[in-house]
Formats: sequence, structure tokens, C-alpha cells
Amino acid sequence: MTRLLLFILSFGCFIFSYAQEEIDYSKLDSIDGVYIPVDLDDCVRQLDIILSDSVKTEIAEMNRSSFLGLSHRGLGMWIRNNWGLWRRSRLSNYFHKRIDEKYGEGEMSLARHPDSMSAGILSYYYHYLINKDIDWDTIKSDCKSSSCPSNDTEIQFDSATIYIDKQGNRKKAHFSYISDDEAWIYCEEMRWNKIKREDMGSIEYAKEDSRYEKIKESIEKNKKL
Repeated sequence: MTRLLLFILSFGCFIFSYAQEEIDYSKLDSIDGVYIPVDLDDCVRQLDIILSDSVKTEIAEMNRSSFLGLSHRGLGMWIRNNWGLWRRSRLSNYFHKRIDEKYGEGEMSLARHPDSMSAGILSYYYHYLINKDIDWDTIKSDCKSSSCPSNDTEIQFDSATIYIDKQGNRKKAHFSYISDDEAWIYCEEMRWNKIKREDMGSIEYAKEDSRYEKIKESIEKNKKL
């Protein structure tokens, strides 16, 4: 992997600062001198300008999961910060409107997070580089699995189970489904982690006083995959 690609994937390229006054960023075609794309196809055109041909070739040779994982805090951070995804830019508004149209107003709260939107953009661009079509259901899946929720109130829990912590206190672990294969699990001690859906059963069917160890075991197992 070249140093240039490693830089793009691993580090944020620019720092941005929030303006103090209240501004409707959704009406601006640029923020802090950076052009804001209007939709996913426009994102592709801009990324084509930003990235060199050699970097694009190396990205296309990676598998999708590796690219999305490695670029989250690099190119993904640049997209979130400079394309106004934290500021409700016109690109952010585009995602909100498409999600409303496709899945209903107020649905898919996790996919509306800037982390998730940048993952959707990167996924769309990756499929463009490998000349493969992508639909919104795939983008949605990549949005939901991109990164753990940064705010506990932003996620809709699908189920929960009781466990006993090391001090003997009864606590609740929450699950939020990503796909048929994966889910997020949240517990106070370990916060958000990704696990396999098949491991949810072993957690839920375990005795209360052994569920904490099962949770740890499932998290560690997923990290090794």
C-alpha cells in the first residue's frame, strides 16, 4: 500500500472550524471554500477529482469491507467535516430526503448520522470504481454497519436481555440489528460493539449470572473475524 493511499485512508486531510453565527448550510453550494456535492453521483465526480488515478486503482483492488473500515477515519472524516455532514449541508439534506422517500419519515435514525452517511458515500464510490451497480438497500446496510452509534438516544433498540455485572448488579444489554448476520450490542461496561446474530442466542439463553462472560466472549470472537 502506497504512503499516499495510507495517508488518505488513515488520517483526516483537513481541519474545519464551525462558524459561530447561525447559518442555513443547506442553501450553500460551498462551505469554507469547499464545494458541497448535491447527490451521490456528484460525490463520485468530486472524489474523482480529489483522488489520483493510482490511489483509485489501489482502492479498487481492495475488498469493500477493508476499504470502508480503513477509510472511516481518513477519507471518511474528510467527507464528514468538509462536505458539511455535521452541519446539515445540502448533501446531508439529500440523504435525509432519500431515506424519508425510501424508508419513511423518522425511520433509519442510525443511517442519518454523519458517520453513516460518509460510509454510504464511500460504498457508492467503491462500487463505481469496480464498475458494479449498487442499490439503496446496500447503501443502507453499509450505513448501518459503518460505525457504532455515538449517542445512545439515536438508536432504536430491537431487543434486550438482563445480565449480572461483576459487582452483582442486574443490568440490561441492548441489541440493534444491522442485518440478518450482524447486530450491535450495548452494555454499560463495554459500550457499543458488533457481534454475530447467531451469538445473540447464546447470550440470551445463558443464565443471568453467566451472560456477562458470554457477551465478552461474543465481542472478542467478532474482533478476530
